[in-house]
Amino acid sequence: MSAPYEDRELPVTPLADDGAPVRVVPAWVPDLAALSGKGSADADEADADEADAAARARWEQWDVLPEVGPVHRVDGCDLVPVTFAWWDQPDERDGDVMLHLSSFTDRHRRHIAPALLGRVGTTGLRQLTYLLPPDGCFSYRLVHRPHIPDDVGATRPGWSGIHQAGVPDPRNPDRLPHPHGSTSSVWTGPRFPAHPAWTAGADDDAQAGTEWIDVPQVGADGVPRRHRVAALGTDAQDTHEGPDDVPDAGRRPVLVLLDGQMWDALPTLAALHAQGVSLDVLLVDTAGTEQRGRDLPCPDRAARLVREALAAGCDRLGRVVPAADAVVVAGQSYGGLAAASLAVHHPELVGTAIVQSGSFWFSAESPRPEIYRPGRDRTAAAAPVAEVRGDLVEQLRSLGRAGVRTASPARIVVQVGREEDDMVDGARAFRDAARTVGHDVSYREYRGGHDYAWWRHGLTDALDEFGLSTPPLSRYV
Repeated sequence: MSAPYEDRELPVTPLADDGAPVRVVPAWVPDLAALSGKGSADADEADADEADAAARARWEQWDVLPEVGPVHRVDGCDLVPVTFAWWDQPDERDGDVMLHLSSFTDRHRRHIAPALLGRVGTTGLRQLTYLLPPDGCFSYRLVHRPHIPDDVGATRPGWSGIHQAGVPDPRNPDRLPHPHGSTSSVWTGPRFPAHPAWTAGADDDAQAGTEWIDVPQVGADGVPRRHRVAALGTDAQDTHEGPDDVPDAGRRPVLVLLDGQMWDALPTLAALHAQGVSLDVLLVDTAGTEQRGRDLPCPDRAARLVREALAAGCDRLGRVVPAADAVVVAGQSYGGLAAASLAVHHPELVGTAIVQSGSFWFSAESPRPEIYRPGRDRTAAAAPVAEVRGDLVEQLRSLGRAGVRTASPARIVVQVGREEDDMVDGARAFRDAARTVGHDVSYREYRGGHDYAWWRHGLTDALDEFGLSTPPLSRYV
């Protein structure tokens, strides 16, 4: 694999001292607030009515939110003001409205005041304007409650309640499924390198001209699962003509997507069809949060899961299981760790991995360290970030120190969101350790969080990089 770009490491996004994004006040806010006496006791009813009418007019002028303003330069970085807004119904004006912006808000979840939308005077309009990177892509939700404690994120149940209460932005049509259920909105910055496959009208899998086929299975572990499989392209295209290091010899590539239920909820087939890939796609059912946590961090359990799913999926399509060099596994978080582990420890099964936001902190012998988590709370008292010492990284480092080179070099694309804090440390550590023992690794950071908002673009970017897609929607061929 010859990477079409060099490693991409991004600078840290400038934040306020409290760990939240830098806040600014749009010029129209104080003007509008002044109409209502800025909420003072001497504001008369006429003032309030005039202000509310003006606020309503501003709310109605926004066909799409959030609103993006001109570039600001902060600490040598370009940022743009992004205004999130909410209109209160008359019976909602005593409650709180919070913006939950992927990874950003998680950083200061023990002090969420910087994420509350402020009321404009005494009107029904609330707004919050952050300075965000123009090359970013983030999902977000809005949370309205009678009261949101400032330390609501200090406990797992409290933060879980915020996840459950979040709703998409009614003025933003760009949405995607949320891993905790329901739906999130997506803000895409004006400079984000969006892959054209996701923006070329690919909003419905029916456009792909093919359908998912259910593959029910009860594996050796006795857990019932429902995988799904689909074939893209035509038989005439099965023999790939491309770079020398791309699977060839008539073997049809298989793209294995861990956490398949999430990719099933996205217009994945339509995007891959628009991208011009010719391969089989297998969605692997990871059977819920608890089972996922048992299987994906363990290389042997993950290998059994993928091996069984591959056999069932290929059988359903009437094909033999392809050789490892035609199998591409993609995963995120625990799934990213699994994809990396399969490429390193099971070369007989997987030859290529797309590793997104891999959980490289994971160690089977110790509980998850508090410091290794996406969106670390920068306002909490915490020990300095230690060197990444997860099992997979340490195994590779040990081999590297011994001068061992792998006999089966894998092709691996490593991707991570720059707002994932310690996850970035882990991704860089894995990249360096895997290269030391001879794996072919490319590395790219995206301006995003722990988030399908950019993971979907990263997936199609990686397929381009492997030479598995065709023009016109491929960017790197």
